[in-house]
Amino acid sequence: MKTARLFLFAGLAGLSFLAQAESGGDRTFARMQQNLQAATQNTREEAVAGNFEPYRYGMNLDIAEVLEVTHGQGCGVVPVRMRYLDSQGAEQRLEYRSERVSCSRGL
Repeated sequence: MKTARLFLFAGLAGLSFLAQAESGGDRTFARMQQNLQAATQNTREEAVAGNFEPYRYGMNLDIAEVLEVTHGQGCGVVPVRMRYLDSQGAEQRLEYRSERVSCSRGL
């Protein structure tokens, strides 16, 4: 009888720990999603304020000559701004995000 109670207690304790871990993960994930949305919104606002068009997947780009590429600071995914001339000779500005992999070497 004592063994059965011990196994029952251990099982219930294990389930309660799993339930707590699940709810904590949900809160962490929700916070992460909020931070991602805020960062994405800030990036869009900064791009528009600086007259850089935010890149959207599937955009048709007409790049004849790249004038300048400026990478954001930090490691991981950073904003990149590009100035270029199109085939008509007009200057265009584009902002996109790229993973910066050489940041560990200080570049």
